[in-house]
Amino acid sequence: MKYCAKAAFLLCVVICFPLGAACSGRGNGGQLNSGVPVAGNSAESPANVRPVKTAKNYLPASVVTWPGASCSLHPEGSANPAEAIPVFADDDGVARFYAVRASAEDVTRRLSLDCRDEEGRAGTYPVDLESEFTFQTQEPIVAASSDSLRPALIGDPQQYSQSELLQAGYGLRPDPAKNPGAYAHWLKGATRPLRLVKSKARELPVSFGPTVSQTGIPCFLCHWTPTTTNVWDPNWGGPALMGGVFVPTFALATAQIQVPRAIPGGDGTINANGGIWTGVGGNSDNATPNPLIQSGVAILTSPSAASYTAFVQYWPAQSNAHGLFQVNPNDTISAEAWSCDSSGIVNANGGYGCFWLWDETTGQYQTCNSSASPTCPPVHGTGGFNGSTAEFLFEKPPGSDYLPDYFCCAVITGSAEDSQGNWHNFSTDNIDLFQLYGYGTGSFEQLEFIHILSSNQVQFSFNERSGGH
Repeated sequence: MKYCAKAAFLLCVVICFPLGAACSGRGNGGQLNSGVPVAGNSAESPANVRPVKTAKNYLPASVVTWPGASCSLHPEGSANPAEAIPVFADDDGVARFYAVRASAEDVTRRLSLDCRDEEGRAGTYPVDLESEFTFQTQEPIVAASSDSLRPALIGDPQQYSQSELLQAGYGLRPDPAKNPGAYAHWLKGATRPLRLVKSKARELPVSFGPTVSQTGIPCFLCHWTPTTTNVWDPNWGGPALMGGVFVPTFALATAQIQVPRAIPGGDGTINANGGIWTGVGGNSDNATPNPLIQSGVAILTSPSAASYTAFVQYWPAQSNAHGLFQVNPNDTISAEAWSCDSSGIVNANGGYGCFWLWDETTGQYQTCNSSASPTCPPVHGTGGFNGSTAEFLFEKPPGSDYLPDYFCCAVITGSAEDSQGNWHNFSTDNIDLFQLYGYGTGSFEQLEFIHILSSNQVQFSFNERSGGH
């Protein structure tokens, strides 16, 4: 029956495609109205360009706690989870976040940072938003150890096996002939020293999950006539490579993410969370969501504070995303997510999810591809991974009231590799271009504008008129 349905769909594509708009919905939700108007894949019009904001801004802030602490930052005396954001202390014992400097007129002038760890240690730290001390750089209580430094790769990069590179912390080496751009970027990171973050991956209070797309059926002609189909979704925004009937499973997605700068309470947003990520799997053409292997940056905000965290997640084996280390707005994060075996080697049927992330701006990285790792081993899946799609998205996760308002723009540069070692991008494959929408203003609103800039680059900008809801 499934193949008959696909055949019927393909016939409809030929006859009906110019007339219809796509629809989508989460796996646990109903189908959406297919009569929603379709947005074009074009640059923003002048009316949509955000005006310059001159009011409040998030400023760098920090508190000395202890190495590896998991913390919750919330207004003093508040027990409302919607007003709290997660903050992690890195290896040096400093919890870094962003906060709004308060004035006498502000309602929220003091925050509390509640911290804990797996060993049962706990502590609460006051955060005075009127104090200059809060916004000063805090000295680490633990110096970086010499064994946390990964040296620059020397010699011919081709002399090393993929396994040797992975175990030494250099990530996956792209094929220089099949994907020269990705290889050049990998070489840039491999030939500079980086600092390994040794803190354990820690659970975040959000999940960046899958979706169910009614147009998630690849076409027979996509190798010769790639097409882009707009798909409206309440959580996903951005392009998904759909491959084709003759394309093997996607096994790896890699991306460079330019982290946007969030705006505190922009357009009245509260409980505003977002994730900008790349991944394989997760999109399905039936009522059962596919497992999803993903990595990227979680942006979690309140009107008074924000945190930016490099994260990984293999859904549904991990019900929530797991944070690796804190990053900053305007940083460039290199993220890889792939299906692997327990030793980290790319394998679409390996049963595990592997990850590698590095902050190109600060030089810190984390690798999650060795079962011997005490801090971030590969994630064992629950079965059913098929890698039929590869994504490059800015998502409003389920349960979040708003997408964070942000200054223009967020950018993802990426590509994906299939199980046969072939590389794919926005010009080689059919694309489902997910348009993130909401109804917060009482009518249908597109939450962000998405513009594919080139064969491997997509830009996101916030629709100020939508209120992010």
